[in-house]
Amino acid sequence: MRMRSLNYTDYRRTRRFAALDGLRAVTVVSLVGLHYGFGDFNWLIGKGKITVFFVLSGFVITLLLLRDEEKHGRIRLRDFFIRRQFRLLPVFWAVVAITVVCRYGIPQTGPGDGSWHELAQMLPYYLTFTHEWGPAAPTSPRWCTPGPSPMNRSSTWPGRWRSGR
Repeated sequence: MRMRSLNYTDYRRTRRFAALDGLRAVTVVSLVGLHYGFGDFNWLIGKGKITVFFVLSGFVITLLLLRDEEKHGRIRLRDFFIRRQFRLLPVFWAVVAITVVCRYGIPQTGPGDGSWHELAQMLPYYLTFTHEWGPAAPTSPRWCTPGPSPMNRSSTWPGRWRSGR
């Protein structure tokens, strides 16, 4: 299949970018593997997984905001944030629930071991989106969940864009 070049109008109307969906899928598999200790997935996308994911998120968010501005004559940040949270939070809660179920009963062997004790200690921080300040945060356990940081960063992008920063 040959890729064709898009003009600006076609680009704004395009609903899905297949190549970006594929890149996002590879990035997600690589990040999940890294967080849950399924081995070294650097061969999939290298060490820049988070950077690739944030660039893709920035692209998608910018495109959504441009479409919103075109359709409504202005960027409706409140509506954007509400839609974004309804899209991200269910996945976040599902990952937290699956992590709790999978880690229940794992014995403690040392710091950063991903044990139930460590997860139980960090759970209030995950549930309040403050896990970067939790007691086990410096050890970067493999059971850490992928929700708050990317969600917080991608959710602040529209405000920075609107304020000109």
